[in-house]
Amino acid sequence: MSRRASPFGSSYAQWARFMGQAGSLYMESAAVIRLRTLAMMTGGAAATDEAQTMVSEKIEATIEAAFDIPNLPLNPAAAASAALKPYRKRVRANHKRLSGG
Repeated sequence: MSRRASPFGSSYAQWARFMGQAGSLYMESAAVIRLRTLAMMTGGAAATDEAQTMVSEKIEATIEAAFDIPNLPLNPAAAASAALKPYRKRVRANHKRLSGG
């Protein structure tokens, strides 16, 4: 009797790592959205600066991810984790900055 190939590829551990990273990004992103919303509700120059920062960071992260495509690993799970890296780096920095930590 032959075994069927797993839809997750050769390594469940790598996909589990990716899912953990994606879940962490989701939770931290929600916190950043909340903190940014509170910061922008005050209005004024600080709110304008925060909105401009938000947009420029998204563009920078997308460009960084796009330029890194040729360097992605061939393993799908490792590639997915690597593709999240530019976004995770910025979200983590924003969370730290906005929460005062």
